[in-house]
Amino acid sequence: MDWLRAVLIVNLGALLVAASTAAVLAWQNAGSRNLGLAAGTIVATSALFILQVAFELRRAEPTEETFSADFTIDRLEHRIRQWRYTNTYASAGLVHNADRVTYDDGAGPALFKQDSHVFDGDRGLLSQQMAIFDVVVLLLRHESDWQLRRVLYHGQTLGSASTTVPLSKPGEYEVVTVQELRDKLRLAGNPFWIALDGPFLDHPLRLPPHSSLSVFPTTLEIANPFCKVTFSTDYAFAGVDFRNPRDGSDPEPLPNGESRHETRVINVDAKAEFYALRAFHKDARKYVAWTRRLLDDARIWFEGSR
Repeated sequence: MDWLRAVLIVNLGALLVAASTAAVLAWQNAGSRNLGLAAGTIVATSALFILQVAFELRRAEPTEETFSADFTIDRLEHRIRQWRYTNTYASAGLVHNADRVTYDDGAGPALFKQDSHVFDGDRGLLSQQMAIFDVVVLLLRHESDWQLRRVLYHGQTLGSASTTVPLSKPGEYEVVTVQELRDKLRLAGNPFWIALDGPFLDHPLRLPPHSSLSVFPTTLEIANPFCKVTFSTDYAFAGVDFRNPRDGSDPEPLPNGESRHETRVINVDAKAEFYALRAFHKDARKYVAWTRRLLDDARIWFEGSR
């Protein structure tokens, strides 16, 4: 339980006890006008405070977005990835859909090397697990610190470049190491834990203070005393395209008669919820800025710029 929730419960209980006992004392000493006025003040003040808590400390409306990604499985080359990424690669430090190819392209072979039957099971679930893997890569690659400053330089000759500066100081973040992220994926049954490697991923993740990161079979959740951010995958529309993704031609059969290629559309539902108890905290704006940036980055990561 959040310690501030415990404080609120104790506070409300104490107010009720103070108001009720003051009323009893005033009733038993009805001849004292001053005692009656003081008891009335305690009751009225307690009631006003409770009303203000109820009206002021309310949850904000959650922010929700849905992103879609196509995952194509090539059962001959043992790969799973988005077939076509956006055309232009990003400068260092900027989020771009094309960055994913660096990590996606080698994921399938890494899985096959670890388990040669990984593509023989539930490939719909495997596609959802790939989406969760991509969220973890996004966090490490572009959201390694929950407080960032990005600067873009527009050059006419050399092109554009950018820098990303982490702003969190010691004591202002919760560390999650790359190995801990691998372990969380593995314990959730996500085989992509073996593929969590590559450029710009060799550093810990700095989440807001007192944050916990949890991975479930088709969901990733970050929770802290201020808010909760959830990325969940949706494969309710269980359609599969067996055509050759290169040109849309007829399915290419494997020796066993099944199709070499399978393309599925996976939705990633992102949701940011803020808790009521810290609605007016001095740091609340930092958390709002973080969740907005994170969801914006996720949209570009999966779908490209709009």
